[in-house]
Amino acid sequence: MCTWEEGKELQKVFLRYYMGREVREDDLEALDTLSGTDYLEYYMENGKLFARAGTIGRMFKEKPMSRTIRSSCRCHRISGYKTRVQKPPTHPYQGNTRGFRRMNTTVKPFLHVTRPMALFSRKPKGPFLKTSQMTMHWDTEDPFTFVSHHEDDYPEGNAQQAPPLQQIAGRNLGRDYRKIMGFRMYNGKVVPGFPMHAHWGYETVTLPQIGYVDHFDNLGIKGRFGFGDVQWVSAPGFYEHCEMYPLVRKDARNPNDITQIMINIPLEEKDGECSVSTVWRDDVPVVESDGCRVQVVCGTFGGRHMESPNGCSWAKGDRVRILRMEFQPGGRVTIDPFTADGNRNLYFVSGGDARVMGAEVGWNLRMKIDPMAEVDIENGDEVSVMWMLEGVPIGERMVPFGPIIARDDREVREKLQHVRENEFKEWPWDIIDKTNPAECGSFIEYPDGES
Repeated sequence: MCTWEEGKELQKVFLRYYMGREVREDDLEALDTLSGTDYLEYYMENGKLFARAGTIGRMFKEKPMSRTIRSSCRCHRISGYKTRVQKPPTHPYQGNTRGFRRMNTTVKPFLHVTRPMALFSRKPKGPFLKTSQMTMHWDTEDPFTFVSHHEDDYPEGNAQQAPPLQQIAGRNLGRDYRKIMGFRMYNGKVVPGFPMHAHWGYETVTLPQIGYVDHFDNLGIKGRFGFGDVQWVSAPGFYEHCEMYPLVRKDARNPNDITQIMINIPLEEKDGECSVSTVWRDDVPVVESDGCRVQVVCGTFGGRHMESPNGCSWAKGDRVRILRMEFQPGGRVTIDPFTADGNRNLYFVSGGDARVMGAEVGWNLRMKIDPMAEVDIENGDEVSVMWMLEGVPIGERMVPFGPIIARDDREVREKLQHVRENEFKEWPWDIIDKTNPAECGSFIEYPDGES
């Protein structure tokens, strides 16, 4: 909350740091406010703290922020985000004067993002059916339900495999999604990550390209995977686990790059048996050519095939294709057609510029593409990363809410009640944010001792 004049000062600070510069001490308070909405983000360079435009801030590259300031109270959309601009009221009281309810005379800053709209652009861009800007959480289409991409630069770990206390002081621990000093704690209060939480009605695919994930669940399974390993968790029924990001190195920084993709499960298979599998990095198919390295996380590409190792899964055969593509400068790749009734989306996650199907595009862009088109991609002058998500839709009406995807509202409420009553009863571990010893590498261990 700030006054209209304070909002203008925040704008000046944002423009000052847009391209990236070393942080000045007298700007820290404003920078913390801006980083809380991802307009700016912190990063380290040569041991010094810098700030630059963040995910949302980069959306204003072609639309100056001054245009977001309006003289009246209203909501409007800019680059797929809904922002609220409000001037102070002329009278401190509002509504029925009998109650003398005083109106809050402070206002939200013009930078305040009330809700990400994640709308597609109204006009197709080049050969694409639709395009939209990206955030940490990607928009998806059936059979995909949700994608989160976490990229953080964690410091050296302490004895608890956690950041130093002075670097997490003042954060909203338990729900820290502000990138401060280059990293977030997410739902973790000691170690970054996600303590015990439920899944019900879908399958998750997790690929930590950099960094480790420690996994413990209510089935008694524990493990660690990372640096190219892929974990598949099929949760048609009630399932809970913790996913923590241990800072295993004590003498160097601990960056991570973790992508998690959720795939729906048909109604007839929901409430089935849950299962967990890990595909180790050496077993993940890789296709390399013309300066492009393609990891075939699921589906068929370049004569290589991978599918979910779990029994209950929609990602069988060629119903789902997931490709992670890493391009060197000038790298190229051609992706063959999928299937006529499928959904297909290309995500430009990081890099500079590229040509996709002949169109010039920049990073941080989601492109919906004709599933039967041949997709030619030519990278620009920077190392780039893209993901392709393709899937045959399940096509059933379902209700998602929180950690649950079910048949209808009544079923969702019943399952939420089950989670509330049983989440701690069925948790077999001593703490809800458990980690493995720092010195252990990748492994998975089942209750019967198998690995």
